[in-house]
Amino acid sequence: GVKKEFFQLLSSKLFSPDFGMFRAIEGTNQLWFNPYRVDNYELIPDHNDDDDDMVEFMLVGALIGLSIYNGTLLNVQFPEAMYQILLG
Repeated sequence: GVKKEFFQLLSSKLFSPDFGMFRAIEGTNQLWFNPYRVDNYELIPDHNDDDDDMVEFMLVGALIGLSIYNGTLLNVQFPEAMYQILLG
C-alpha cells in the first residue's frame, strides 16, 4: 500500500550511491558507509559541517527503525559485519 511505497521511495533515495552516504560493495548488492562521508567531511562539496552529516545518518537509522516498527521490509542489504557492529 501507500506505507510500503513511502518507505521504498525514501529508502531508494537515501541508500542510493548518488546520495553519497553509502557505497556499493563490488560484486555484491550490499552497501557500506562511504568512507569519505564518514571520515573526510571536507572532501564532500556542501557538507563541511559534521553535525549535518550526523543528522543524515540519524535519519537513516530512524527510517530503518520506523520500517521495522511498521512491518515494512526495505530492499537494502548490509554485510554481516554491519549487524555485528550494531549489536555490539
